[in-house]
Amino acid sequence: MSQRVLWINYKFSGSAAALHESLAPVVQPIADLPGMHWKIWLINEAGHEAACVHLFEDEASIQAFLAGPIMAAAAQDPALSDIVVQTFDVVEGFTRATRGPVGQFVAE
Repeated sequence: MSQRVLWINYKFSGSAAALHESLAPVVQPIADLPGMHWKIWLINEAGHEAACVHLFEDEASIQAFLAGPIMAAAAQDPALSDIVVQTFDVVEGFTRATRGPVGQFVAE
């Protein structure tokens, strides 16, 4: 099994409070995504930019999420723009050495 990281970066219009309000309904559905171990939510309020980092168990889980209703809704949301999606392999040895939160998910 090869863990994969999904990085999504985007711009938002309006206030951070409005963004939080619009995202609140998807927090639990994202938490329940098959194959996702965790997600970190990031915001640069002054720059009207947000990002998120997810750890998935494999590429198939990432692709299922990207093809699903949450990302489809994000693509149609007029308050969001410049959405950039990237995937990465986890460099497990280095990540474990620097206490990255992947060790409990790595098959021994």
